[in-house]
Amino acid sequence: MNIANLKNYTTSISAEKSISEIEKLLLNFGAIDFGKRAENGYFIGLFFSIDVQGKKVPFKLPVNIDAIASYLAKQKPNTSKEKIYEQAYKTGWRIVKDWVFSQLSIIASGMAKIEDIFLPYMLIDKNLTLSEGIKEGRFKNLLTEYQQE
Repeated sequence: MNIANLKNYTTSISAEKSISEIEKLLLNFGAIDFGKRAENGYFIGLFFSIDVQGKKVPFKLPVNIDAIASYLAKQKPNTSKEKIYEQAYKTGWRIVKDWVFSQLSIIASGMAKIEDIFLPYMLIDKNLTLSEGIKEGRFKNLLTEYQQE
């Protein structure tokens, strides 16, 4: 993948502004109980709850700063690690903001329901999403090969 294909890779918008915009989008969609998780001075997850079929369901939207930093470092090998990481932080949250906006637009249009879109990010444990649980092998019985008849 060419760096020009990575959305928002040159953004100057702070991660905090992007997170605030995500919270506002979700708030306008009925989300409540917002929270953030930080590591080493960087926000790495945004938590919220939203009504799904009459139940308050918690979700976590993660951002993988390390993955973006690794990608950017390969594309810009002469840039300092600190600059790469700061740009990855801004880029990651901007990508998530754009994704959330697009997904909420799909939901608002009636093409999908919130559970169709956000299910992988539903919390199944204190800080573990369904998607992360699947990657850890917690749901091996759900991941069976499709058998055509």
